[in-house]
Parts: sequence; structure tokens; C-alpha cells
Amino acid sequence: MANELIYDDSNLTLEVQITAQKELNQKSLKRIVRPFLKALRAYFNENHPQARKTHLTVSVLICGNDRMKKLNSSFRNKDRVTDVLSFPASDQWKKNRTFLGEDHLGDIAICSGKVDQQAKEFAITREDELLHLLVHGVVHLMGYDHELSVKEKKLMENQEQMILALYSKLT
Repeated sequence: MANELIYDDSNLTLEVQITAQKELNQKSLKRIVRPFLKALRAYFNENHPQARKTHLTVSVLICGNDRMKKLNSSFRNKDRVTDVLSFPASDQWKKNRTFLGEDHLGDIAICSGKVDQQAKEFAITREDELLHLLVHGVVHLMGYDHELSVKEKKLMENQEQMILALYSKLT
């Protein structure tokens, strides 16, 4: 049974569907999502001012290892579990790196098993790892792809750092 949550703040909506067996604590999720939405809105306002008046949405699926493995196999032909997958609603971001009026940025899938595993591996909290994967997923929705080149990886990291810096100011 899926648990669906909708977070709406400053013309930005995050629709979260949780299907993982080991669900995330809703209070923890709310602690992350509220400032994340504000940071993301601030990022768009600073870097894509044409998006200021557009109500943006991102859909997030938090799922278990089996579902993530199936998604990764179906969409990327990689038969393994991964931490995050992003499905941009438009290729315009990738082509132009600019906002062209889309209201739905796309969909993100996050594997809760990988959140736990990587939080332990990096000696950070589960919330911090979830935040990192949310940011990473959104930056992928904007057309950045660290697997293309070293230059692209650096560009993507810079975008992630901008969003995380804005998040830090809000918490």
C-alpha cells in the first residue's frame, strides 16, 4: 500500500509516494521537504527568474530495492539497484539549460534501501542522505548528467552545491 504525501510551498509542489516496506518517518520527511522546497524555489528565482511565477511540480517515488532494480533495468538496461533515478518531463532543460515554461519538472525515484546503506557508508544521517538524493535527482531533471564527462560532473556538482547552500541557510 502506497503512502502519498503532497508538500506545497511557494509555487513549488513535491508529490511524494512511498511504497518501500521500511517507510521513512513522516516527521523526518517533513523536516527535510519544507526547507528543500524553499531552497529549490530560491535556486530557481536566482538562476531561472523566468520560472518565478510558474507553479513547478516534482513527483517523487520512494521505493524498495526490488522496485528500484526493476525501474533501473527497464529504463537504463542496468540490472542492479541504484540510489536515484530521474525522469525529466521535457528534454528542453538538457538542450538549453534554461527554463522554458514547463510546470512539471519530472519524476524522481529514490531507493530507501540505498538511503540506509549510503547513510551508513558516508557516516551521515538518513535524512541527510535523502536530502542529497532529492537534490541530485532534481539536478538531473534539469538536464545535468555526471556520467557524460568530467566537465558535466563538475557542472552538476556546482548546481547541487548551490541548492544545498540555500538549504543550509534555511535550517
